[in-house]
Amino acid sequence: MERLSDFEEESGIDVEVTQLTREQAQSTLTVKLKAGASDLDVYMYAPPQLGLQYAQNGWMLDLTDRVAEDSVFDWDDFMPATRDAVTFEERVYGIPTVTEREVLFYRKDLFAAAGLEPPTTFAELEAAAAELNQDDVTGYIARAEPSAAITQFSGFLYGHGGDFITDGEASINSDEAVAAYQTYGDLYREHGPVGLVGTTQELVAMFQQGSAAMMIDAEVWWGQLVDPEASTIPAEDVGVAPLPGGSAGSRPYNIPSQALGINPDTSMEDEAWEFVQWATSPEMVFDIQQSGVFGARQSVWDDPDALTGIPEDYRETLLASIESGIGHDRPQVMQVGRARDIAGAPILVAIEGGDVASAADQAQAQLEALLAEEREASE
Repeated sequence: MERLSDFEEESGIDVEVTQLTREQAQSTLTVKLKAGASDLDVYMYAPPQLGLQYAQNGWMLDLTDRVAEDSVFDWDDFMPATRDAVTFEERVYGIPTVTEREVLFYRKDLFAAAGLEPPTTFAELEAAAAELNQDDVTGYIARAEPSAAITQFSGFLYGHGGDFITDGEASINSDEAVAAYQTYGDLYREHGPVGLVGTTQELVAMFQQGSAAMMIDAEVWWGQLVDPEASTIPAEDVGVAPLPGGSAGSRPYNIPSQALGINPDTSMEDEAWEFVQWATSPEMVFDIQQSGVFGARQSVWDDPDALTGIPEDYRETLLASIESGIGHDRPQVMQVGRARDIAGAPILVAIEGGDVASAADQAQAQLEALLAEEREASE
Protein backbone atom coordinates (compact mmCIF):
# COMPACT_ATOMS: atom_id res chain seq x y z
CA MET A 1 0.00 0.00 0.00
CA GLU A 2 2.87 2.40 0.80
CA ARG A 3 4.27 1.86 -2.69
CA LEU A 4 0.96 2.30 -4.48
CA SER A 5 1.68 5.93 -5.30
CA ASP A 6 4.82 4.77 -7.14
CA PHE A 7 2.67 2.68 -9.46
CA GLU A 8 0.17 5.49 -9.98
CA GLU A 9 2.94 7.93 -10.82
CA GLU A 10 4.76 5.56 -13.16
CA SER A 11 1.67 4.27 -14.97
CA GLY A 12 -0.71 7.22 -14.84
CA ILE A 13 -3.37 4.80 -13.59
CA ASP A 14 -5.36 5.73 -10.50
CA VAL A 15 -5.95 2.84 -8.11
CA GLU A 16 -8.74 2.59 -5.57
CA VAL A 17 -8.20 -0.13 -2.96
CA THR A 18 -10.95 -1.66 -0.82
CA GLN A 19 -9.79 -3.55 2.27
CA LEU A 20 -12.12 -6.20 3.69
CA THR A 21 -11.96 -9.09 6.12
CA ARG A 22 -11.54 -12.55 4.56
CA GLU A 23 -15.23 -13.32 5.03
CA GLN A 24 -16.33 -9.93 3.69
CA ALA A 25 -14.02 -10.25 0.69
CA GLN A 26 -15.26 -13.72 -0.20
CA SER A 27 -18.89 -12.66 0.09
CA THR A 28 -18.36 -9.47 -1.92
CA LEU A 29 -16.40 -11.26 -4.63
CA THR A 30 -19.04 -13.95 -5.00
CA VAL A 31 -21.80 -11.38 -5.42
CA LYS A 32 -19.91 -9.16 -7.87
CA LEU A 33 -18.36 -11.90 -9.97
CA LYS A 34 -21.58 -13.86 -10.20
CA ALA A 35 -23.44 -10.72 -11.29
CA GLY A 36 -20.82 -9.83 -13.91
CA ALA A 37 -20.06 -6.50 -12.24
CA SER A 38 -17.53 -4.37 -14.13
CA ASP A 39 -16.56 -2.05 -11.25
CA LEU A 40 -14.01 -4.58 -9.98
CA ASP A 41 -10.72 -4.99 -11.82
CA VAL A 42 -8.19 -6.91 -9.70
CA TYR A 43 -8.89 -8.94 -6.59
CA MET A 44 -6.98 -11.03 -4.06
CA TYR A 45 -8.21 -14.57 -3.44
CA ALA A 46 -7.12 -17.80 -1.75
CA PRO A 47 -6.25 -20.35 -4.50
CA PRO A 48 -6.42 -23.48 -2.30
CA GLN A 49 -9.95 -22.66 -1.18
CA LEU A 50 -11.43 -20.77 -4.13
CA GLY A 51 -9.26 -21.28 -7.20
CA LEU A 52 -11.04 -24.19 -8.85
CA GLN A 53 -14.49 -22.78 -8.06
CA TYR A 54 -13.65 -19.39 -9.54
CA ALA A 55 -11.97 -20.86 -12.63
CA GLN A 56 -14.81 -23.26 -13.43
CA ASN A 57 -17.42 -20.55 -12.85
CA GLY A 58 -15.63 -18.27 -15.31
CA TRP A 59 -14.92 -15.69 -12.62
CA MET A 60 -11.24 -15.19 -13.49
CA LEU A 61 -9.64 -13.84 -16.62
CA ASP A 62 -7.53 -16.44 -18.43
CA LEU A 63 -3.97 -15.10 -18.13
CA THR A 64 -2.25 -17.92 -20.02
CA ASP A 65 -1.31 -15.90 -23.10
CA ARG A 66 -0.24 -12.87 -21.08
CA VAL A 67 2.20 -14.79 -18.85
CA ALA A 68 3.52 -16.76 -21.85
CA GLU A 69 4.13 -13.77 -24.08
CA ASP A 70 5.64 -11.45 -21.46
CA SER A 71 9.32 -12.42 -21.16
CA VAL A 72 10.04 -9.56 -18.76
CA PHE A 73 7.35 -10.78 -16.37
CA ASP A 74 9.06 -14.23 -16.44
CA TRP A 75 6.34 -16.70 -15.39
CA ASP A 76 8.97 -19.41 -15.00
CA ASP A 77 10.43 -17.42 -12.09
CA PHE A 78 7.42 -18.40 -9.96
CA MET A 79 7.97 -21.61 -8.01
CA PRO A 80 6.46 -24.63 -9.85
CA ALA A 81 4.25 -25.63 -6.89
CA THR A 82 2.69 -22.16 -6.83
CA ARG A 83 2.20 -22.09 -10.61
CA ASP A 84 0.41 -25.41 -10.39
CA ALA A 85 -1.93 -24.03 -7.71
CA VAL A 86 -3.30 -21.31 -10.02
CA THR A 87 -3.39 -23.43 -13.18
CA PHE A 88 -6.47 -25.46 -14.13
CA GLU A 89 -6.75 -27.59 -17.25
CA GLU A 90 -3.42 -26.08 -18.38
CA ARG A 91 -4.77 -22.50 -18.23
CA VAL A 92 -3.37 -19.86 -15.86
CA TYR A 93 -5.95 -17.92 -13.87
CA GLY A 94 -4.02 -16.15 -11.10
CA ILE A 95 -0.63 -14.82 -10.07
CA PRO A 96 0.66 -16.04 -6.66
CA THR A 97 1.49 -13.30 -4.15
CA VAL A 98 1.84 -14.81 -0.66
CA THR A 99 3.14 -18.32 0.07
CA GLU A 100 3.34 -20.52 3.16
CA ARG A 101 4.64 -23.94 4.19
CA GLU A 102 4.16 -26.56 6.91
CA VAL A 103 7.04 -26.76 9.40
CA LEU A 104 8.01 -28.23 12.77
CA PHE A 105 8.44 -25.82 15.69
CA TYR A 106 10.34 -27.25 18.66
CA ARG A 107 11.87 -26.24 21.99
CA LYS A 108 15.64 -26.13 21.56
CA ASP A 109 16.21 -26.10 25.33
CA LEU A 110 14.18 -29.26 25.90
CA PHE A 111 15.83 -31.05 22.99
CA ALA A 112 19.29 -30.10 24.27
CA ALA A 113 18.48 -31.27 27.80
CA ALA A 114 17.28 -34.61 26.43
CA GLY A 115 20.22 -34.96 24.02
CA LEU A 116 17.91 -35.00 21.00
CA GLU A 117 18.24 -33.67 17.47
CA PRO A 118 15.22 -32.33 15.51
CA PRO A 119 13.39 -35.33 13.98
CA THR A 120 13.63 -35.84 10.24
CA THR A 121 11.25 -38.82 9.95
CA PHE A 122 7.83 -39.64 11.36
CA ALA A 123 9.44 -42.45 13.39
CA GLU A 124 11.93 -40.00 14.91
CA LEU A 125 9.09 -37.53 15.52
CA GLU A 126 7.17 -40.15 17.48
CA ALA A 127 10.27 -41.16 19.45
CA ALA A 128 11.05 -37.54 20.35
CA ALA A 129 7.44 -36.90 21.34
CA ALA A 130 7.51 -39.93 23.64
CA GLU A 131 10.81 -38.83 25.19
CA LEU A 132 9.67 -35.26 25.82
CA ASN A 133 6.10 -35.99 26.92
CA GLN A 134 6.21 -35.19 30.65
CA ASP A 135 3.70 -34.21 33.32
CA ASP A 136 4.00 -30.49 32.65
CA VAL A 137 4.96 -30.56 28.96
CA THR A 138 3.06 -32.21 26.11
CA GLY A 139 5.45 -33.90 23.70
CA TYR A 140 3.63 -32.97 20.51
CA ILE A 141 0.70 -30.77 19.55
CA ALA A 142 -1.19 -30.40 16.27
CA ARG A 143 -4.68 -29.64 15.06
CA ALA A 144 -7.31 -32.23 15.97
CA GLU A 145 -10.59 -30.80 14.69
CA PRO A 146 -11.02 -32.84 11.50
CA SER A 147 -11.75 -30.12 8.95
CA ALA A 148 -9.13 -27.72 10.37
CA ALA A 149 -6.55 -30.51 10.59
CA ILE A 150 -6.74 -31.39 6.89
CA THR A 151 -4.12 -28.87 5.81
CA GLN A 152 -1.57 -30.04 8.38
CA PHE A 153 -2.47 -33.69 7.77
CA SER A 154 -1.62 -33.17 4.09
CA GLY A 155 2.13 -33.22 4.83
CA PHE A 156 1.73 -36.60 6.54
CA LEU A 157 -0.26 -37.85 3.53
CA TYR A 158 2.34 -36.68 1.00
CA GLY A 159 5.20 -37.92 3.22
CA HIS A 160 3.72 -41.40 3.11
CA GLY A 161 3.46 -41.14 -0.70
CA GLY A 162 -0.29 -40.52 -0.91
CA ASP A 163 -2.61 -37.73 -2.03
CA PHE A 164 -6.27 -36.82 -1.64
CA ILE A 165 -7.02 -37.29 -5.34
CA THR A 166 -4.88 -39.21 -7.81
CA ASP A 167 -5.44 -38.96 -11.59
CA GLY A 168 -8.86 -37.46 -10.98
CA GLU A 169 -10.01 -40.21 -8.61
CA ALA A 170 -10.35 -40.18 -4.82
CA SER A 171 -7.43 -41.92 -3.13
CA ILE A 172 -7.92 -41.44 0.60
CA ASN A 173 -8.24 -45.16 1.35
CA SER A 174 -4.96 -46.10 -0.32
CA ASP A 175 -2.36 -47.91 1.77
CA GLU A 176 -0.39 -44.68 1.89
CA ALA A 177 -3.37 -42.64 3.07
CA VAL A 178 -4.32 -45.15 5.77
CA ALA A 179 -0.72 -45.12 7.01
CA ALA A 180 -0.83 -41.31 7.13
CA TYR A 181 -4.10 -41.27 9.09
CA GLN A 182 -2.64 -43.83 11.51
CA THR A 183 0.57 -41.86 12.02
CA TYR A 184 -1.27 -38.58 12.58
CA GLY A 185 -3.75 -40.15 15.01
CA ASP A 186 -1.20 -42.20 16.96
CA LEU A 187 1.01 -39.18 17.54
CA TYR A 188 -1.85 -37.11 18.86
CA ARG A 189 -3.44 -39.87 20.98
CA GLU A 190 -0.23 -41.14 22.56
CA HIS A 191 1.84 -37.97 22.90
CA GLY A 192 -0.55 -35.05 22.39
CA PRO A 193 -2.73 -32.93 24.66
CA VAL A 194 -5.70 -34.19 26.60
CA GLY A 195 -8.88 -33.48 24.61
CA LEU A 196 -9.20 -32.20 21.08
CA VAL A 197 -7.48 -28.91 20.25
CA GLY A 198 -9.61 -27.23 17.63
CA THR A 199 -7.70 -24.18 16.47
CA THR A 200 -4.15 -23.11 15.76
CA GLN A 201 -4.64 -20.20 18.17
CA GLU A 202 -5.05 -22.74 20.98
CA LEU A 203 -1.88 -24.54 19.86
CA VAL A 204 0.09 -21.31 19.71
CA ALA A 205 -1.07 -20.38 23.23
CA MET A 206 0.08 -23.78 24.54
CA PHE A 207 3.51 -23.35 22.96
CA GLN A 208 3.81 -19.76 24.21
CA GLN A 209 2.99 -20.91 27.75
CA GLY A 210 5.74 -23.53 27.66
CA SER A 211 3.43 -26.53 27.79
CA ALA A 212 4.43 -28.11 24.47
CA ALA A 213 7.76 -29.45 23.19
CA MET A 214 6.84 -29.64 19.49
CA MET A 215 4.16 -28.19 17.25
CA ILE A 216 3.45 -28.74 13.57
CA ASP A 217 1.66 -25.99 11.66
CA ALA A 218 2.23 -23.22 9.12
CA GLU A 219 5.39 -21.13 9.33
CA VAL A 220 3.32 -17.94 9.61
CA TRP A 221 2.95 -18.56 13.36
CA TRP A 222 6.68 -18.13 14.03
CA GLY A 223 6.33 -14.42 14.81
CA GLN A 224 3.80 -15.11 17.56
CA LEU A 225 5.87 -17.93 19.05
CA VAL A 226 8.89 -15.64 19.53
CA ASP A 227 6.94 -12.51 20.49
CA PRO A 228 8.31 -11.51 23.92
CA GLU A 229 5.05 -9.73 24.71
CA ALA A 230 3.04 -12.91 24.26
CA SER A 231 5.38 -15.86 24.83
CA THR A 232 7.11 -17.11 27.98
CA ILE A 233 9.65 -18.97 25.82
CA PRO A 234 12.80 -16.99 24.88
CA ALA A 235 13.11 -16.59 21.13
CA GLU A 236 16.48 -18.36 21.15
CA ASP A 237 14.79 -21.50 22.50
CA VAL A 238 12.27 -21.68 19.62
CA GLY A 239 13.62 -23.89 16.83
CA VAL A 240 12.25 -24.40 13.34
CA ALA A 241 12.87 -27.55 11.26
CA PRO A 242 11.46 -29.05 8.05
CA LEU A 243 8.40 -31.26 8.39
CA PRO A 244 9.54 -34.84 9.14
CA GLY A 245 8.75 -37.37 6.43
CA GLY A 246 7.93 -40.98 5.73
CA SER A 247 8.70 -43.32 2.84
CA ALA A 248 8.38 -40.44 0.34
CA GLY A 249 10.56 -38.10 2.40
CA SER A 250 9.67 -34.67 3.73
CA ARG A 251 6.83 -33.35 1.57
CA PRO A 252 5.23 -30.29 3.18
CA TYR A 253 2.74 -28.17 1.35
CA ASN A 254 4.18 -25.09 -0.36
CA ILE A 255 1.11 -23.14 -1.36
CA PRO A 256 0.20 -19.68 -2.56
CA SER A 257 -2.14 -18.73 0.27
CA GLN A 258 -3.04 -15.58 -1.67
CA ALA A 259 -2.99 -14.67 -5.36
CA LEU A 260 -4.20 -11.88 -7.62
CA GLY A 261 -6.93 -12.52 -10.16
CA ILE A 262 -8.50 -10.25 -12.78
CA ASN A 263 -12.24 -9.90 -13.20
CA PRO A 264 -13.14 -11.14 -16.71
CA ASP A 265 -15.83 -8.43 -16.90
CA THR A 266 -13.50 -5.53 -16.17
CA SER A 267 -13.46 -2.73 -18.71
CA MET A 268 -9.78 -2.09 -17.90
CA GLU A 269 -8.18 -5.44 -18.72
CA ASP A 270 -4.82 -4.04 -19.87
CA GLU A 271 -4.57 -1.66 -16.92
CA ALA A 272 -5.46 -4.47 -14.52
CA TRP A 273 -2.70 -6.66 -15.97
CA GLU A 274 -0.22 -3.77 -15.69
CA PHE A 275 -1.07 -3.48 -12.00
CA VAL A 276 -0.66 -7.24 -11.44
CA GLN A 277 2.71 -7.16 -13.22
CA TRP A 278 3.89 -4.36 -10.93
CA ALA A 279 2.50 -5.88 -7.71
CA THR A 280 4.16 -9.26 -8.40
CA SER A 281 7.41 -7.96 -9.90
CA PRO A 282 10.71 -9.18 -8.41
CA GLU A 283 11.30 -5.76 -6.89
CA MET A 284 7.96 -5.72 -5.07
CA VAL A 285 8.27 -9.34 -3.92
CA PHE A 286 11.77 -8.57 -2.58
CA ASP A 287 10.50 -5.58 -0.58
CA ILE A 288 7.55 -7.51 0.84
CA GLN A 289 9.69 -10.55 1.65
CA GLN A 290 12.03 -8.45 3.79
CA SER A 291 9.04 -7.61 5.97
CA GLY A 292 8.39 -11.31 6.61
CA VAL A 293 5.69 -11.93 4.02
CA PHE A 294 7.07 -14.60 1.73
CA GLY A 295 6.36 -14.53 -2.00
CA ALA A 296 6.47 -16.95 -4.91
CA ARG A 297 9.39 -15.77 -7.06
CA GLN A 298 12.34 -18.16 -7.00
CA SER A 299 14.82 -15.40 -7.91
CA VAL A 300 13.90 -13.57 -4.70
CA TRP A 301 14.30 -16.72 -2.62
CA ASP A 302 17.72 -17.19 -4.23
CA ASP A 303 18.81 -13.72 -3.06
CA PRO A 304 20.29 -14.03 0.46
CA ASP A 305 19.43 -10.39 1.14
CA ALA A 306 15.73 -11.21 0.85
CA LEU A 307 15.73 -13.45 3.95
CA THR A 308 17.42 -11.24 6.50
CA GLY A 309 16.28 -10.79 10.08
CA ILE A 310 15.29 -14.40 10.74
CA PRO A 311 17.30 -17.20 12.43
CA GLU A 312 19.44 -19.49 10.31
CA ASP A 313 17.38 -22.61 11.09
CA TYR A 314 14.18 -20.83 10.05
CA ARG A 315 15.80 -19.66 6.81
CA GLU A 316 17.18 -23.11 5.99
CA THR A 317 13.80 -24.71 6.75
CA LEU A 318 12.02 -22.36 4.38
CA LEU A 319 14.51 -23.03 1.59
CA ALA A 320 14.29 -26.81 2.09
CA SER A 321 10.50 -26.70 2.16
CA ILE A 322 10.16 -24.88 -1.15
CA GLU A 323 12.43 -27.51 -2.71
CA SER A 324 10.26 -30.45 -1.68
CA GLY A 325 6.87 -28.75 -1.28
CA ILE A 326 3.53 -29.73 -2.83
CA GLY A 327 1.30 -27.01 -4.31
CA HIS A 328 -1.92 -27.95 -2.51
CA ASP A 329 -2.87 -28.63 1.10
CA ARG A 330 -6.44 -29.94 0.70
CA PRO A 331 -8.55 -31.77 -1.89
CA GLN A 332 -8.67 -29.80 -5.14
CA VAL A 333 -12.42 -29.66 -5.77
CA MET A 334 -15.20 -27.09 -6.13
CA GLN A 335 -16.81 -27.98 -2.79
CA VAL A 336 -13.70 -27.59 -0.66
CA GLY A 337 -15.48 -27.32 2.70
CA ARG A 338 -17.45 -30.52 2.14
CA ALA A 339 -14.33 -32.34 0.94
CA ARG A 340 -12.40 -31.25 4.02
CA ASP A 341 -15.12 -32.65 6.26
CA ILE A 342 -15.07 -35.94 4.36
CA ALA A 343 -11.29 -36.37 4.26
CA GLY A 344 -11.00 -35.17 7.85
CA ALA A 345 -13.33 -37.75 9.37
CA PRO A 346 -10.71 -40.55 9.51
CA ILE A 347 -8.38 -38.19 11.40
CA LEU A 348 -10.75 -38.13 14.35
CA VAL A 349 -11.21 -41.90 14.19
CA ALA A 350 -7.43 -42.33 14.23
CA ILE A 351 -7.02 -39.98 17.20
CA GLU A 352 -9.69 -41.90 19.09
CA GLY A 353 -7.99 -45.22 18.32
CA GLY A 354 -10.77 -46.52 16.06
CA ASP A 355 -10.78 -48.55 12.86
CA VAL A 356 -8.85 -46.25 10.52
CA ALA A 357 -9.07 -48.45 7.42
CA SER A 358 -12.84 -48.69 7.70
CA ALA A 359 -13.16 -44.93 8.24
CA ALA A 360 -10.94 -44.31 5.21
CA ASP A 361 -13.14 -46.60 3.09
CA GLN A 362 -16.24 -44.65 4.12
CA ALA A 363 -14.53 -41.34 3.38
CA GLN A 364 -13.32 -42.67 0.04
CA ALA A 365 -16.88 -43.53 -1.02
CA GLN A 366 -18.10 -40.07 -0.01
CA LEU A 367 -15.29 -38.28 -1.83
CA GLU A 368 -15.88 -40.41 -4.94
CA ALA A 369 -19.55 -39.35 -4.85
CA LEU A 370 -18.56 -35.69 -4.51
CA LEU A 371 -16.20 -35.93 -7.49
CA ALA A 372 -18.90 -37.65 -9.56
CA GLU A 373 -21.34 -34.83 -8.73
CA GLU A 374 -18.82 -32.21 -9.80
CA ARG A 375 -17.97 -34.03 -13.04
CA GLU A 376 -21.67 -34.28 -13.89
CA ALA A 377 -22.26 -30.61 -13.07
CA SER A 378 -19.39 -29.49 -15.31
CA GLU A 379 -20.65 -31.41 -18.37
